[in-house]
Amino acid sequence: MSKVIEYYNNFFNENRRLGDGCDNRHLTEKIVKQQIIKKYIKKGDKVLEVGAGTGIHSIFMAQCGCIVSACDIVPNHVELIKENAVKFNVQIDATVQDALALNYEDDKFDVVLLAGPIYHFHSLEDKMQAIKEAKRVCKKGGVVIIDFLPRLHSFIQQILRFPEFIKNLDYDDIKNLNCKDKIFSFDNKNELCDLVVECGLEILNVISTDSITRFISDRINDLSKEELDNWIELVLKINEYNVVDLGEHALIISNNG
Repeated sequence: MSKVIEYYNNFFNENRRLGDGCDNRHLTEKIVKQQIIKKYIKKGDKVLEVGAGTGIHSIFMAQCGCIVSACDIVPNHVELIKENAVKFNVQIDATVQDALALNYEDDKFDVVLLAGPIYHFHSLEDKMQAIKEAKRVCKKGGVVIIDFLPRLHSFIQQILRFPEFIKNLDYDDIKNLNCKDKIFSFDNKNELCDLVVECGLEILNVISTDSITRFISDRINDLSKEELDNWIELVLKINEYNVVDLGEHALIISNNG
């Protein structure tokens, strides 16, 4: 995890990615995800966001009346969660924690968001351990929401960004795709769903939070407020079709039965 901490400390501003002033591409991802989350939370719920980044979604859940805990492996992120909580006048219990060994008691939360960890862990063992930890701290009958990066989308992105990538292309390339600096890990939807079920969770839905937005991001970023609202509504509707693998980000909604 040292590479991940270094990446977010020195090279990437997560607060800017989804915070105030983010572009329409990222605004689509944020709003769609929050509208999905809102379907599974209610006022007074105890919720936990694991890998919470700078707390954008934790703040949203607190504004919805939830009792929110948030944790992240990056100390700077946790400090920003605390600062952002003050800025938006909400209460969030924010701590530095490892998703593989959460310092929370069993059956504590009504809803658990396993946000960034799955797309930063590269081994199936680590992914499974993170899912099991999220399940452990979630109440029976509660909801566990798992973020992941669909591998097919990332594969297509490689082809679009780097024309030379297609030379001598082999189908195995899509199965072995990983960020060369080992910061990000990409998953096959069906394989990850199988892993979630193996961990004892029941899958309720699998949803893309941005659909093909990144592929047409220049067009999306030129949209007016009204046009963007219409696009976001369309993204929510076309989730009825099998477009999850084409999205940059996706969620597995599961029940801890």
